Amino acid sequence: MTITAISILYWLLLFLIFYTYVGYGMLIWIYLKLRTLFSTKKEASITDHSLPSVAFIIPAFNEQHVIAEKIRNTFELQYPSELMRVIVVADGSDDDTAAIVKTFRNVVLLNGEVRKGKAAAMNRAVDNSGDVDILVFSDANTTVNRECLLKMVLLYTDSKVGGVSGEKKVRSIEGGEGEGESAYWKYESVLKRLDSRLHSVAGAAGELLSVRKSLYDPLEESLILDDFVLSFRICMKGYAVKYEPGAVATENPSLNLKEEEKRKVRISAG
Repeated sequence: MTITAISILYWLLLFLIFYTYVGYGMLIWIYLKLRTLFSTKKEASITDHSLPSVAFIIPAFNEQHVIAEKIRNTFELQYPSELMRVIVVADGSDDDTAAIVKTFRNVVLLNGEVRKGKAAAMNRAVDNSGDVDILVFSDANTTVNRECLLKMVLLYTDSKVGGVSGEKKVRSIEGGEGEGESAYWKYESVLKRLDSRLHSVAGAAGELLSVRKSLYDPLEESLILDDFVLSFRICMKGYAVKYEPGAVATENPSLNLKEEEKRKVRISAG
């Protein structure tokens, strides 16, 4: 290979790296700015009379240290209680998760003896969700802002929207732990906002994800990346999955690099 060919290859590969991390976002941002100049689209609105019914689903395997706070956080949401059904799935838990959930009124507890994984827990919750319009999945170790449901359901006024993802944020804790993970998710959130404004995100974060119940298909129990598969299948059906930055799910960072490595291996395997 000649020096000229090597030079061309070098700059081409460098360009691809730049495009992957920066260029793609810049192009979408420029396109959206231009599109806004010619847009006449009106903002959607919604009233209490047209709010959809919601099943708020919390998979919780051995989550005794956080489940009480999670349930209290859920009951503080600005949403009519008669339109919200809270379901906690604690299948296979061998700690006090189920006992703690039982101390709360108006919570549906599913507590089978056998743990079959998160996907199976989600399926079981959906089967017990009743006649609701929207399914909302949220992890037990996250807290959400009070107006998140109102922000998310507003986007369902568009019949072409099949799912809505909230924004994941990672707390920076004492000693600076989590700052790197937090910075990554801020960058990821910017790209998801751009994708959503363009048309749809392809993969949503499971910390706070909602879908139309009519579009939910049971997930294979062997799935690892249930959130990505669920949102991507909605897209494959011809619907958009929107990203709502006003609906925020906040969680603590990985405790150390070893824990973060385990999480990344899990994601890569999925």
